Amino acid sequence: MRRPQLLFVLSILIATMFWVVFRFSQIDSISIEIPVKVENIPAGMSLPRLVQRSIKYSIQGKVFDLILVKNANIYIRVDMGDINVEDSSIPWQSFEVMHPSRFKSLKFEPTLQKDFYIETDLLVSRSIPIKLNFLNDEVKKRYIETGYNYNPKLIEATGAESVLDRLEFLETESITKENLVSNDVTVAILPPHENVLITNHDITILKPEKDIVSKTFSLVPVKVDSGEQSIPKWASIRLVGPKQQLDTLSVSSIIVKPDSSDKSTSTRKLDIILPPELMLLEFSPEKVQIIER
Repeated sequence: MRRPQLLFVLSILIATMFWVVFRFSQIDSISIEIPVKVENIPAGMSLPRLVQRSIKYSIQGKVFDLILVKNANIYIRVDMGDINVEDSSIPWQSFEVMHPSRFKSLKFEPTLQKDFYIETDLLVSRSIPIKLNFLNDEVKKRYIETGYNYNPKLIEATGAESVLDRLEFLETESITKENLVSNDVTVAILPPHENVLITNHDITILKPEKDIVSKTFSLVPVKVDSGEQSIPKWASIRLVGPKQQLDTLSVSSIIVKPDSSDKSTSTRKLDIILPPELMLLEFSPEKVQIIER
């Protein structure tokens, strides 16, 4: 390469270098979304749910730093220590942009200085009932007919009040036939909401202390109001309970009557009222025809 060409290329490189140094040292600004982290949560408050998980900030500084800041470990720290638990918004003075010390010359400003909304909740404890799950109808039928029981019936749960308000019961894993042939076997409780803590994580299936059997009672009279007649007049009822009680039970102790809540139709469902400790397994018919005599 001739000397004039070499000098030309060298001058281009020097000019480019000076331009890069000049450009990187210039002041500019960018806008990026910075994630929010909540810290220092007061006792008695559950973890707040952020309506906004990030906030757009305008960052001003040297171009070189702005290029690096996009991949840096930067987040917004929200200190809940001095915030009223009943407030639904956080003042901006509670926000602090956390970043590596090399970016201390940068200027961070929220692009929109409006309220930052959160949802807070009180931390409460409640007793929640258990709902048994069965592998299939055969296992459920055996459980009922044999008279199995379980303990505990209620589990203490702790969590956000709004979450516990929606938690009607705690479900178990599926109970299998093998569970019913074992002595006092435990069945795990399915984990509830991730922010709910429970005192027990399983229940115990207990075999019946009494001799539990099933028995069918035929020709149980359907009791109707005066001036009415039921078609058919009789019902067949299958019950589950202690053998001694079922052996001495008469049909007069079982009350079968049409549902009186809706008399606008002549076809009504049957209501079955039983003595204590007895459980209804099935009955027929499910509905009867009511006619005026």
